[in-house]
Amino acid sequence: MSSATNNAAQNSANQTNQEAKQTGAENTGETWTAPESAFADMLRESSKTIKEVVDADQDSVCNVCRSDEADEGNPFVFCDRCGICVHRECYGTPLTVKIPEDEWLCDRCEQNAQDEMCALCPVRYGAMKRTTDWRWCHLSCAMWIPEVFFRGADGREPIDLSQIPGHRWENDCCHCGSNYGAKMICGHKDCGRTFHITCGLLNNIFLEYKVVRNAADVIVALCFEHAKKWQSKKKGR
Repeated sequence: MSSATNNAAQNSANQTNQEAKQTGAENTGETWTAPESAFADMLRESSKTIKEVVDADQDSVCNVCRSDEADEGNPFVFCDRCGICVHRECYGTPLTVKIPEDEWLCDRCEQNAQDEMCALCPVRYGAMKRTTDWRWCHLSCAMWIPEVFFRGADGREPIDLSQIPGHRWENDCCHCGSNYGAKMICGHKDCGRTFHITCGLLNNIFLEYKVVRNAADVIVALCFEHAKKWQSKKKGR
Protein backbone atom coordinates (compact mmCIF):
# COMPACT_ATOMS: atom_id res chain seq x y z
CA MET A 1 0.00 0.00 0.00
CA SER A 2 1.53 3.28 -1.07
CA SER A 3 2.17 5.89 1.62
CA ALA A 4 2.07 8.85 -0.75
CA THR A 5 0.06 10.04 -3.71
CA ASN A 6 0.40 12.98 -6.04
CA ASN A 7 -1.62 16.09 -5.24
CA ALA A 8 -4.14 15.59 -8.03
CA ALA A 9 -4.93 12.04 -6.98
CA GLN A 10 -5.15 13.07 -3.34
CA ASN A 11 -7.58 15.90 -4.05
CA SER A 12 -9.74 13.58 -6.14
CA ALA A 13 -9.77 10.95 -3.38
CA ASN A 14 -10.72 13.51 -0.76
CA GLN A 15 -13.57 14.86 -2.89
CA THR A 16 -14.83 11.34 -3.54
CA ASN A 17 -14.59 10.52 0.16
CA GLN A 18 -16.50 13.64 1.15
CA GLU A 19 -19.27 13.43 -1.46
CA ALA A 20 -19.83 9.70 -1.85
CA LYS A 21 -20.51 8.38 1.66
CA GLN A 22 -24.21 7.64 1.78
CA THR A 23 -25.24 5.88 4.97
CA GLY A 24 -28.19 4.15 6.58
CA ALA A 25 -28.75 1.64 9.34
CA GLU A 26 -29.65 -1.76 7.92
CA ASN A 27 -29.97 -5.24 9.35
CA THR A 28 -26.72 -6.31 7.71
CA GLY A 29 -24.69 -3.33 8.87
CA GLU A 30 -24.00 0.32 8.16
CA THR A 31 -23.83 0.97 4.42
CA TRP A 32 -21.56 3.51 2.80
CA THR A 33 -19.68 4.13 -0.41
CA ALA A 34 -16.02 3.28 -0.08
CA PRO A 35 -13.52 6.15 -0.31
CA GLU A 36 -11.11 5.75 -3.20
CA SER A 37 -7.97 5.83 -1.10
CA ALA A 38 -5.36 3.73 0.63
CA PHE A 39 -7.55 3.96 3.75
CA ALA A 40 -10.21 1.81 2.09
CA ASP A 41 -7.53 -0.74 1.26
CA MET A 42 -6.42 -0.76 4.90
CA LEU A 43 -9.96 -1.45 6.08
CA ARG A 44 -10.32 -4.32 3.63
CA GLU A 45 -7.01 -5.84 4.69
CA SER A 46 -7.41 -5.44 8.45
CA SER A 47 -11.12 -6.19 8.66
CA LYS A 48 -11.65 -9.08 11.07
CA THR A 49 -13.24 -10.02 14.36
CA ILE A 50 -12.03 -7.48 16.91
CA LYS A 51 -11.44 -8.97 20.33
CA GLU A 52 -10.11 -7.56 23.56
CA VAL A 53 -6.37 -8.02 23.80
CA VAL A 54 -5.91 -9.73 27.14
CA ASP A 55 -2.53 -9.56 28.87
CA ALA A 56 -0.95 -8.24 25.70
CA ASP A 57 1.99 -5.88 25.98
CA GLN A 58 1.28 -2.37 24.74
CA ASP A 59 4.25 -2.59 22.42
CA SER A 60 2.75 -5.50 20.46
CA VAL A 61 -0.61 -4.13 19.32
CA CYS A 62 -1.45 -1.17 17.09
CA ASN A 63 -3.76 1.20 18.97
CA VAL A 64 -5.65 1.98 15.75
CA CYS A 65 -6.32 -1.34 13.99
CA ARG A 66 -5.62 -3.68 16.97
CA SER A 67 -3.36 -5.91 14.92
CA ASP A 68 -0.25 -7.41 16.48
CA GLU A 69 1.45 -7.91 13.10
CA ALA A 70 3.86 -5.48 11.44
CA ASP A 71 6.45 -5.63 8.70
CA GLU A 72 9.29 -3.60 7.28
CA GLY A 73 7.03 -1.54 5.03
CA ASN A 74 4.49 -0.85 7.77
CA PRO A 75 6.32 -1.06 11.10
CA PHE A 76 5.19 -0.24 14.60
CA VAL A 77 6.11 3.24 15.83
CA PHE A 78 5.94 4.28 19.50
CA CYS A 79 5.28 7.68 21.04
CA ASP A 80 8.22 8.51 23.28
CA ARG A 81 5.99 10.25 25.82
CA CYS A 82 2.70 8.36 26.21
CA GLY A 83 3.95 5.07 24.76
CA ILE A 84 1.12 4.34 22.32
CA CYS A 85 1.96 1.96 19.51
CA VAL A 86 0.72 2.57 15.96
CA HIS A 87 1.40 1.28 12.51
CA ARG A 88 3.01 3.78 10.21
CA GLU A 89 0.13 3.52 7.73
CA CYS A 90 -2.59 3.53 10.39
CA TYR A 91 -1.36 6.81 11.88
CA GLY A 92 -0.65 8.59 8.61
CA THR A 93 1.17 11.93 8.58
CA PRO A 94 3.92 12.51 9.57
CA LEU A 95 4.94 8.84 9.81
CA THR A 96 3.98 8.05 6.21
CA VAL A 97 6.33 10.82 5.09
CA LYS A 98 9.25 9.85 7.31
CA ILE A 99 9.71 7.95 10.55
CA PRO A 100 11.91 10.04 12.88
CA GLU A 101 15.28 8.51 13.61
CA ASP A 102 15.29 9.70 17.21
CA GLU A 103 12.23 10.88 19.21
CA TRP A 104 8.66 10.80 17.95
CA LEU A 105 5.68 12.31 19.78
CA CYS A 106 2.09 11.63 18.75
CA ASP A 107 0.01 14.69 17.93
CA ARG A 108 -1.63 14.90 21.36
CA CYS A 109 1.66 14.68 23.24
CA GLU A 110 3.27 17.17 20.89
CA GLN A 111 0.47 19.64 21.67
CA ASN A 112 0.33 18.78 25.41
CA ALA A 113 -3.27 17.61 25.03
CA GLN A 114 -3.07 14.28 26.84
CA ASP A 115 -6.17 15.03 28.94
CA GLU A 116 -8.42 15.86 25.99
CA MET A 117 -11.39 13.59 25.35
CA CYS A 118 -12.28 12.05 22.01
CA ALA A 119 -15.20 13.81 20.30
CA LEU A 120 -16.86 10.44 19.58
CA CYS A 121 -16.38 8.55 22.84
CA PRO A 122 -15.53 9.19 26.53
CA VAL A 123 -12.11 7.52 26.38
CA ARG A 124 -9.16 9.87 26.86
CA TYR A 125 -6.32 7.48 26.06
CA GLY A 126 -5.27 6.37 22.59
CA ALA A 127 -4.12 7.55 19.18
CA MET A 128 -6.05 10.69 18.26
CA LYS A 129 -5.84 13.45 15.70
CA ARG A 130 -7.44 16.84 15.26
CA THR A 131 -10.88 17.24 13.75
CA THR A 132 -11.85 19.97 11.30
CA ASP A 133 -13.48 21.88 14.19
CA TRP A 134 -10.30 21.55 16.29
CA ARG A 135 -11.43 18.82 18.66
CA TRP A 136 -9.71 15.44 19.05
CA CYS A 137 -10.86 12.07 17.76
CA HIS A 138 -9.54 8.52 17.98
CA LEU A 139 -8.32 7.19 14.67
CA SER A 140 -10.07 3.92 15.53
CA CYS A 141 -13.40 5.74 16.02
CA ALA A 142 -12.89 7.54 12.73
CA MET A 143 -12.12 4.25 10.95
CA TRP A 144 -15.38 2.54 11.87
CA ILE A 145 -18.06 5.25 12.18
CA PRO A 146 -19.36 5.18 8.58
CA GLU A 147 -20.02 8.90 8.12
CA VAL A 148 -16.66 10.06 9.43
CA PHE A 149 -13.94 10.70 6.88
CA PHE A 150 -10.43 12.08 6.58
CA ARG A 151 -10.01 15.26 4.55
CA GLY A 152 -6.54 13.96 3.70
CA ALA A 153 -7.29 10.27 3.29
CA ASP A 154 -3.75 8.87 3.24
CA GLY A 155 -2.50 11.29 5.90
CA ARG A 156 -5.46 10.48 8.20
CA GLU A 157 -6.07 14.16 8.95
CA PRO A 158 -7.97 16.27 9.65
CA ILE A 159 -10.97 14.19 10.72
CA ASP A 160 -14.35 15.48 9.52
CA LEU A 161 -17.33 14.72 11.78
CA SER A 162 -19.83 16.98 10.04
CA GLN A 163 -21.73 14.19 8.25
CA ILE A 164 -22.61 12.14 11.34
CA PRO A 165 -26.43 11.83 11.53
CA GLY A 166 -28.34 12.82 14.64
CA HIS A 167 -29.37 9.30 15.65
CA ARG A 168 -25.76 8.37 16.47
CA TRP A 169 -25.66 10.95 19.26
CA GLU A 170 -29.00 10.06 20.86
CA ASN A 171 -28.74 6.64 22.52
CA ASP A 172 -26.67 5.45 25.48
CA CYS A 173 -23.73 3.11 25.08
CA CYS A 174 -24.71 -0.37 26.28
CA HIS A 175 -21.27 -0.78 27.89
CA CYS A 176 -20.43 2.48 29.67
CA GLY A 177 -23.97 3.86 29.88
CA SER A 178 -22.89 7.27 28.62
CA ASN A 179 -24.92 9.30 26.14
CA TYR A 180 -21.79 11.21 25.12
CA GLY A 181 -20.37 10.75 21.64
CA ALA A 182 -21.43 8.79 18.55
CA LYS A 183 -22.46 5.16 18.70
CA MET A 184 -22.62 2.24 16.31
CA ILE A 185 -25.75 0.10 16.06
CA CYS A 186 -25.67 -3.67 16.28
CA GLY A 187 -26.41 -5.07 12.82
CA HIS A 188 -28.60 -7.90 14.08
CA LYS A 189 -32.16 -7.19 12.98
CA ASP A 190 -33.72 -7.83 16.41
CA CYS A 191 -31.08 -6.15 18.57
CA GLY A 192 -30.60 -2.40 18.39
CA ARG A 193 -27.84 -2.17 20.99
CA THR A 194 -25.68 0.90 20.55
CA PHE A 195 -22.07 1.26 21.62
CA HIS A 196 -19.00 3.43 21.29
CA ILE A 197 -16.32 1.93 19.08
CA THR A 198 -13.76 2.02 21.89
CA CYS A 199 -16.15 0.48 24.43
CA GLY A 200 -17.09 -2.20 21.95
CA LEU A 201 -13.46 -3.03 21.19
CA LEU A 202 -12.99 -3.79 24.88
CA ASN A 203 -16.02 -6.08 24.91
CA ASN A 204 -15.50 -8.47 22.01
CA ILE A 205 -17.68 -6.86 19.37
CA PHE A 206 -17.44 -7.87 15.74
CA LEU A 207 -16.40 -5.31 13.11
CA GLU A 208 -15.95 -6.05 9.45
CA TYR A 209 -15.56 -4.06 6.27
CA LYS A 210 -17.33 -5.88 3.43
CA VAL A 211 -16.99 -5.11 -0.26
CA VAL A 212 -20.34 -5.66 -1.97
CA ARG A 213 -20.46 -6.18 -5.72
CA ASN A 214 -22.66 -3.65 -7.56
CA ALA A 215 -23.69 -1.98 -4.31
CA ALA A 216 -22.41 0.25 -1.54
CA ASP A 217 -19.74 -1.29 0.67
CA VAL A 218 -20.83 -2.23 4.17
CA ILE A 219 -19.43 -1.88 7.67
CA VAL A 220 -20.83 -4.73 9.74
CA ALA A 221 -20.98 -4.22 13.50
CA LEU A 222 -22.31 -6.80 15.94
CA CYS A 223 -22.64 -6.33 19.69
CA PHE A 224 -20.83 -8.69 22.07
CA GLU A 225 -23.80 -11.07 22.33
CA HIS A 226 -24.46 -11.43 18.61
CA ALA A 227 -20.76 -11.49 17.81
CA LYS A 228 -20.45 -14.51 20.09
CA LYS A 229 -23.47 -16.23 18.50
CA TRP A 230 -22.18 -15.49 15.01
CA GLN A 231 -18.77 -16.97 15.84
CA SER A 232 -20.36 -20.08 17.36
CA LYS A 233 -22.56 -20.54 14.29
CA LYS A 234 -19.57 -20.06 12.00
CA LYS A 235 -17.52 -22.70 13.86
CA GLY A 236 -20.43 -25.15 13.67
CA ARG A 237 -20.60 -25.06 9.87
